[in-house]
Amino acid sequence: IPLVDLVWKRDDVMENHCHISLVEQSGDHDEHSSPIVATISSDNLDDPEKISPAALQFERQLRKAQHENKKLGQMPETLDVVYVDDDLVVVNKPGGVLTVPGINQNGCILDLVHEIYGGSSSSATTTPLSKEHMIVHRLDMDTSGLLVFGRRLCITKALHTQFREHCIQKEYRALTVGHWPSWCQTGTIDLPLKRDHECPPFMRVATPHSEAQAHQVLQDLQKAGWKKFVKQKAKCSQTNFQVLDRGTTPHNNLPYTHVRLTPVTGRTHQLRVHCAALGFSIVGDPTYSLYGEGSPEGGLEKVEHIVATASTAESTTAVALAQQVVPQPSLKLQKEWANHYQPNVQPMCLHATKLSFKHPTTKETLSFEVEPCFDTYL
Repeated sequence: IPLVDLVWKRDDVMENHCHISLVEQSGDHDEHSSPIVATISSDNLDDPEKISPAALQFERQLRKAQHENKKLGQMPETLDVVYVDDDLVVVNKPGGVLTVPGINQNGCILDLVHEIYGGSSSSATTTPLSKEHMIVHRLDMDTSGLLVFGRRLCITKALHTQFREHCIQKEYRALTVGHWPSWCQTGTIDLPLKRDHECPPFMRVATPHSEAQAHQVLQDLQKAGWKKFVKQKAKCSQTNFQVLDRGTTPHNNLPYTHVRLTPVTGRTHQLRVHCAALGFSIVGDPTYSLYGEGSPEGGLEKVEHIVATASTAESTTAVALAQQVVPQPSLKLQKEWANHYQPNVQPMCLHATKLSFKHPTTKETLSFEVEPCFDTYL
C-alpha cells in the first residue's frame, strides 16, 4: 500500500496561491508541475504533551455525552428571519440547533419554520405543506448561518434542482486553530472524502491505506452475516479558501486564522474535515478537533508526510536543501484552545455567511449575507 503525502502545491503564476491534495510517495513528480510544499507529520511521537489512550478515550466519551445533551437543549424562542415571501423563507440558524429533527425527533429549526410559515400565505385555502416538503438543504447542528426553506412543494423542488446543478452559491467563514502559512493566502483543498469505517458515522479523507482497511472491515462484516453492507466509493471533494486574517485571542494570545471557505462540492462535514486534515481544525469543532469522536486530523494523522520545495527539474539534493515546513499547531496549542474554548459549551466557529440563488417564480437573483459573530465568542 503506497504512503501518501499531503502536498501544498504553490502556483507559479498566482502569488500565494496553493492547491492542496494527496499524492503517492514515489519521489517523482510531474516535470511540468509547480513548486510543491508538503506538510510534515504532527504526530509528535516524543512530545511530552502526548495524550494517553485512556485519557483520550475518556475525553471522547465526555465530548460525545455533551453533544447528545446539546441536542436536547432549548430551542430559540424567536426565528431570525432574513427574508420571506409567499414562496420561500430564508433564516439565520444559530449554532447548536438541528436543521431537521434527526432519528430521535429532537426539536429543530424546521419545526419553528413550519409552525409559522407552513404553506404559502397567498391563499387562505392553501393546504399546509408538510414539514419534509419544506426542506431544501441542511446545515450541521453546530454550524450557524443562512438556510432557505420552500413554502410550496414546487418551489422546494425547483430549489433542489438549482442545488443539483450547482447554481446556488454558498460561502462560509471559519476560525481555525493556529496560523496558516504566511505564503498561503488563497487556494483549493482537493481531498477525497468518505464515511469513516473506524469512527462511523463521521467522515474522513480517503487514502490508499484507509481504503484497504475499509475493504477488510467490509469482508469481516460480510463473513459475520452482514451481507447487505456494501463498500462506498470515496467522493471527490474540493473547497476553495481565502485567508482573511491571522490574529490572536484578546486575553491569552492564542493564534487563530480567519478564512473564507467556498465549497465546490457539497459533501457531509466537508469544510470541517478539510480544515482538520490540514492540521488547522475549526475552533470549537466537537467532532474533528482535539478529543473529537472523528479520526484525528481528518484521518491523516498516521500518514508519513515529507517536506519538499522544488522547481520542475531540480535534483533530489536541491529539493532537500530547499525544505520548507508547514507550521501546524502543536499538541500543546490544541490543548490550550480546547481549555480556552470548549466545544459543545461554546459555538463552533463555522458560519454560512452568504447564500445566492435564482427565485423560482420571479427568476430574480436573490443574494443574502449575514456576518458571523466570532469576535463576541472569543
